[in-house]
Parts: sequence; structure tokens; C-alpha cells
Amino acid sequence: MYSYYRFHKNGLEFIESKEHYYAESVGVSSENESFKIGIAKNPVRVRFAVHEILHALGLFHEHERKDREKYIEIKFDNIQEKYHGDFEMGNIFQQETYGVKYDFGSLLHYEREAGHKEDTGSNITITTKNKHYFLSIGQSTHPSFLDTKLFNNRYCYEKCKDKPKLNCSYGGYANPKKCDECKCPTFYEPPFCRFVKNSSPECGKKIRKATRNVKTIKMEGIHDCHYIIRAKENQTVEITIKKANSELTPICQPGSGLNIKFLKNKALSPVCFCGETTNYVLKSEGSEVVLRYIGKLANDSFELDYKSLKISE
Repeated sequence: MYSYYRFHKNGLEFIESKEHYYAESVGVSSENESFKIGIAKNPVRVRFAVHEILHALGLFHEHERKDREKYIEIKFDNIQEKYHGDFEMGNIFQQETYGVKYDFGSLLHYEREAGHKEDTGSNITITTKNKHYFLSIGQSTHPSFLDTKLFNNRYCYEKCKDKPKLNCSYGGYANPKKCDECKCPTFYEPPFCRFVKNSSPECGKKIRKATRNVKTIKMEGIHDCHYIIRAKENQTVEITIKKANSELTPICQPGSGLNIKFLKNKALSPVCFCGETTNYVLKSEGSEVVLRYIGKLANDSFELDYKSLKISE
């Protein structure tokens, strides 16, 4: 997590909890006392501990934001009453977003069945209004780019204010540890986030031109490949994932399988695909799609078709 935040006096104290993970509050409340985080003993899950550490650093749940109704729907009828408070919209302080957009890939976003009742016809407690992100909410590997940007906008904004202003592309921001370089969204590289990361020659051409004719990208095996698919400015891109295969996890994670950014705002987390995917169609919001294939096993693979569309199509 790229930030300049430090605990100058007392830090974090991890204590054993019989039932669940918890943070005693959001944000350190006293300079003279350590911040207590409860850790469930059986089993110890690092992802839950990191979630609570972010609360200790002052970050609130993503799904409690004031603008959440544009992005998700909370199914309170399916949620156990004791967990309702974890789904309520936050107070004025919690609602401060520091100019950072809602991110389905936030580490502080609950997953689709969080807190569900056992006796209802459905375990779903959160649905996404953008259907493509439904299987991606509830990330657990690391903070998203926008998690770190929110944190830095809140605590570290002044670190680089006296330095020459950087022109960071795609929502990047000045790295508080190195003010002459940008901290970039996933897929993009410093110093100024202008370019998508390069891949090994085995991945083939990085930049692909979308036309009315259907074209194909495919790859298999252990590789890490980035691709840009571009249509003309007045067009969009349609992608059909003909088939993709990678390790299936309950929540598809970034950094594994097929990750796709199809929205105009490339600072947002990608849609993640894992397990077996066939004939899945995505249409871009703008004229460009950026994707990453991360094959970790010899039998991982993907094949997708792409073409350009008129905006009206």
C-alpha cells in the first residue's frame, strides 16, 4: 500500500477472538493506546485481518458509501438482523470519498452472500447494478488501487504539494514516497501511467485494432499478458469470451485468470473471470478495452473474439 502513513507512537495490537475478526473502531481513537484487532483462531485468514487493518487506518466499508445506490442493491430481507449495521449507509464522516469513485474491487466491499440468513430462498445479500461485477465483489487478496488512492487523498495529500505537479494519466496520483513519479492503476506503469505494461514476446502484439470484422486473441499456459483493444473514437468494442479456464475460487480475484477493464474509467478495478467461462459477452463503455491474462497452470487458457460496434448498437 503506497502511502506515507506511519504509527509514530502506539501501533496495532492483535488479540485472539473466539468467534470472528473485528476492529474496535474505525481509525485510531487515542494517541496513547494501541489499536486492538480481534483475530479468530480457527482458522486464521490473512484476508480478514487485512480488512480490519484497513479499518484501523480509517477506511470504511465501500458498500456503505453515500452513492452506493447507483451501483448496488442491499437485500436486507436476506441479511441476519445482527449484521444489519454492517450494511447501513454511513454517517457524514464515513461518506467522505475524497473524489474517489465507487470501486467494486475494493478490499472493503462485502461479497455477494455476506451475512445471509440460512432460512431464506436466496443467500444473496448484495447485487451489483453492473451485472459483470457480480462475481467480483468481496476481493480478499490486497487493497485495490482506489483503496490506496482514497487513503492517500485523506492522509498524505500534502506530502507532494510543494513538488512540481505531475500529469498522471488514467487516475494515477503522485507517489508520496517518490513525488516525481506516479502511483498507477493496475495494468499501467510508472512514471506517468501513460502506457499499459509490456508482456513477454510469447503473448503476441499488445495493441489490437478492433474493426467490424471479428478477430481473435488466445493464449494458454503459464503467462502474464497485457492487451489493449482499440476501436475508433466514435465506436465501442464487443468482446466474446469463447472459452476461458483457470482456477475456480468462490470470488474471482485480480492477478489470476482473465481480468478485463471495459469501463471508461481505467482506475476502477477490472472484472475478474475464473473457473470455466464460455460465450460471455462484454461491451465496452468507451472505445478501448484493456485486459490481462494471468495463467498460473499449464492448462490455464483463454480465447476471445472482438470487434467494433457503432455506439448505437
